[in-house]
Amino acid sequence: MALCGATPVLLAAQDAGTLRGRVVDEQRLPVAAAQVSIRPLAGDGAAVTVETTDDGTFSRGSIPSGLYTVTAGKDDLRGDMFRVRIRAGRTVRVNVELAAGRRDAAWIAELGDREAASRAFAAGVRASRAADHATAVEQFLRAITRTPDCAACHYNLAIAYSELDRFADAETAFRQVVELTPDYSAAYYGLASIYTRQGRADDARTARDEATRLARERLADRRRRLEETLQQSVARLDAGDTAGALAALEMLLKRDSSFAPTRYWLGVALLGIDAPDRAATQFQRYLELDGDGEHAAHARAALADLNR
Repeated sequence: MALCGATPVLLAAQDAGTLRGRVVDEQRLPVAAAQVSIRPLAGDGAAVTVETTDDGTFSRGSIPSGLYTVTAGKDDLRGDMFRVRIRAGRTVRVNVELAAGRRDAAWIAELGDREAASRAFAAGVRASRAADHATAVEQFLRAITRTPDCAACHYNLAIAYSELDRFADAETAFRQVVELTPDYSAAYYGLASIYTRQGRADDARTARDEATRLARERLADRRRRLEETLQQSVARLDAGDTAGALAALEMLLKRDSSFAPTRYWLGVALLGIDAPDRAATQFQRYLELDGDGEHAAHARAALADLNR
């Protein structure tokens, strides 16, 4: 593993642990050569930087016990900042997703306030599932006190308030969600629900329309990213990298099994490695999902040849 920096300050020690993890992009694909920075929260010294391998993983051992911040980036891509506690003889895992632009702060981490907030959030979820909404409110408020930027905490708090018919409090909590995460469509659906229950038809309609707009935009953006990744996979296939294309297509299929073009091109790639039965399955599945699609004629012809 390559280490950057002139004077690493994380020296081997008996009272030491290990930090491992993986860095991916928004398509959940591994990011190679990303720089993972490990910086002590207390004391002097510069950060130690670890570079990810081709599969996006990183590992750094002999880290003295203590509290650290962990960040990662590559070019114009950045991820959340995590705070972790390293303990002697133990391994901490941190997985980072990189994206362009500002990212919401990570609220789940290993220690201190974040650890306590995570426990309170989990207790709130359990209380909600048991229909003990008053306790759920207490727990979600406790989590928010420690991590006020936790959109999921505010959202679940709003749901608990709704179940208690505390509509004003629910509205405030839902509004806090969309202030933290403007494209949180579920929060607008929540607002529409409480407005409907209060007889506020116009407000409900406005909130529902905004929720629908955001949901459609998210679906369109997701499809755009799927199509971009698919084009990259097809380019690898055209370049003769069948194995690489096959791996990328299978990963894409895991992300969204209903995206029909992935099925077609996966069938083509499987033909390239002489796996006719698996290819036939993918062509058939493609036709089930999009029988009039761009590749339907070729998929039917391929199936006819395979079934001879």
